[in-house]
Amino acid sequence: MRHNLKQVIYVCLLMMTCFVSAASAAETRVALVIGNGAYRNAPTLRNPAADATAVATALRRLHFNVVLGTDLDQQAMISKLRIFRQASENAEIAIIYYSGHGIQVAGENWLLPVSAKLESDRDLQYEAVRVDSVLEETMGAKNLRVFVIDACRDNPFKQSLARSMGATRSAAIGRGLARSEPKIRGTLIAYATKADDVASDGIGNNSPFTSAFLKHVETPGVDVRLVFGKIRDSVMAETAGAQEPAIYASLGGDPIYLNPAVTQGAPSTADSTSTEIVFWNSIKDENNPGSFLEYKRQYPSGRFIGLADIKLKQLAEKSSSTPSKSADGTIMGQVSSYSPDGWPVIGGKVVRLYGVQSFPIKNIEFFKWFSTNFSTIVCQPRPGDSYRCLNQDNIDLSQAILLNGGSRATKDAITEYREIENRAKKEKRGIWKG
Repeated sequence: MRHNLKQVIYVCLLMMTCFVSAASAAETRVALVIGNGAYRNAPTLRNPAADATAVATALRRLHFNVVLGTDLDQQAMISKLRIFRQASENAEIAIIYYSGHGIQVAGENWLLPVSAKLESDRDLQYEAVRVDSVLEETMGAKNLRVFVIDACRDNPFKQSLARSMGATRSAAIGRGLARSEPKIRGTLIAYATKADDVASDGIGNNSPFTSAFLKHVETPGVDVRLVFGKIRDSVMAETAGAQEPAIYASLGGDPIYLNPAVTQGAPSTADSTSTEIVFWNSIKDENNPGSFLEYKRQYPSGRFIGLADIKLKQLAEKSSSTPSKSADGTIMGQVSSYSPDGWPVIGGKVVRLYGVQSFPIKNIEFFKWFSTNFSTIVCQPRPGDSYRCLNQDNIDLSQAILLNGGSRATKDAITEYREIENRAKKEKRGIWKG
């Protein structure tokens, strides 16, 4: 008996939730991701908010419970650090990813909240956040601590600091960030560029380093050392050798995988409940629909699912007349038209879907299903000026297209999308019928 398109999509997407990597699911994995770009007293940075959102999404696919913050002042940064410290206590793996301004003074590294205003080096303790203090918040993890810093940009307060410190002491204002060595075993620290150098913010949706991180972090069965080695190589190639990431690590001889190639069991109920609460507390005050859709994806029967639906409905009603775009680049609204090459247009923005080569606008059956089920669409930015789009039921539009043979997957599509394409091939759906 032939199932209709909608039934097939819902059943298959439900089945996909079972394709969980057991080694990662059995572990408690926690990440703090911060992107600061909207600086009030310094030059703004275009990419950090988008960097942070993309990294958070990738880590959530790797079964990390992510505490996400964008454009945070000092108080908000400290608040996120406290949430992360509580969540990461006794976790197997803890990751901190920071994108934004960072500076070094007298050999000590500091991260800058968007509220930072530095007129003297004595302002640092009141306006900035010490890198060593941030790293200490990962120490509760048992097996692996990773601190990624994409912050080696020009010091925006160099002149004001130099004036206050005088000719002799101002020599202590370094370029980029100072070298940072792990203090305990099981720690990896990654800089977007080598110590005492500066990194590029990039001209695309993400910085060169973040783009490389997104390209390699989900590769299955690759040890974490090799993952960051591949990230380094990609950045070097992208910048023609102008930017060389630096890795400082103290790891043992056993391999550690961010995306294991093998499967095991599922997390305990107690661990799942605890991490769910941490996740919800980290997003509940946001106005980013993507965060609530991600909560529904991770916890389809979660205790806050009703509140997530209410929040999504409120955001949808708000954007029904005027499509919205959040600081991280997420677009929410209704499709108003289609571009000449067939992509949806939302609020004047052509939305090219991530992972698929085309949008099957000429497939009447699919188009009817899309029009009915995607009256309001949430599109999250992905690499290459593309978007991952979902509806309020958390159905991934690219997955639905691939699942029904509506398009071929792109070369940069994630493994999950390629597996769906292979399934459509085997079952001879859509373009694979012949």
